[in-house]
Amino acid sequence: MLTKESRPKLLISGVTEFRSPDPRAIALTRRLVGGIMSAAPGWDTEVSWAVNDGTDGTLERFARADAVVVMGGPDVSPEYYGGSAHYPNEEPHFPVADEAQLALINAAVARNVPLVGICRGMQLLNISRGGTLVQDLDEPGHTSPQIMEDYRFSQHSVELARGSRLHSVLRSHAVRGEILVHSAHHQAVDRVGENLVVAARASDGVVEAVEHVSAPVVGVQWHPEDPYADPTCLTMLIAQMRERCSMRIAA
Repeated sequence: MLTKESRPKLLISGVTEFRSPDPRAIALTRRLVGGIMSAAPGWDTEVSWAVNDGTDGTLERFARADAVVVMGGPDVSPEYYGGSAHYPNEEPHFPVADEAQLALINAAVARNVPLVGICRGMQLLNISRGGTLVQDLDEPGHTSPQIMEDYRFSQHSVELARGSRLHSVLRSHAVRGEILVHSAHHQAVDRVGENLVVAARASDGVVEAVEHVSAPVVGVQWHPEDPYADPTCLTMLIAQMRERCSMRIAA
């Protein structure tokens, strides 16, 4: 537990380090973990692979954490949001990780622990509140088919919702209310979950961020941890989590 004298503890929750035998996929995952760690100087970081830790192990790590980042990764199993069992561009599913990370998010919301969900992490946040997903996007510009070749994400702008906490955190980084993001996803939020509000959209209407109405929990569909991206966005999001940790100590 964080005290005035200690460093805050950041739990980074991913699905698995080895989601594919392809060494390029492993390298990409490690790059993204490194991107998160680089944006969190002054934190003690711990990485949890939900496939290995399961629900009990993930929650044991959560009990030691002051804030959480839920990483991107493969598709969430459709059974958790009432989706079709088979759909275009379906990826392998990891239900053990789904179960563990949904429990992690529910615990963070219940205990008011700061949390940022990235890509799949945002989708899990929405599912945890009873929301649903678009299983395969028709809109171009969000996926990045060559990502395993060059580690380059798609780039596009998103508009921050004025009045949202996310807008308040990132507005100094925005130009006329918009920021440039890096993304690689073929699924997205469909029906928004209970007690969540949309905090950003792409120009085609795709939901790009959601936040909880009261808990310090936010999800972004893009990848601010991409080493090729401007690190300012993730640095600001993690700094906001640290500020919330400090507020909890003061209280």
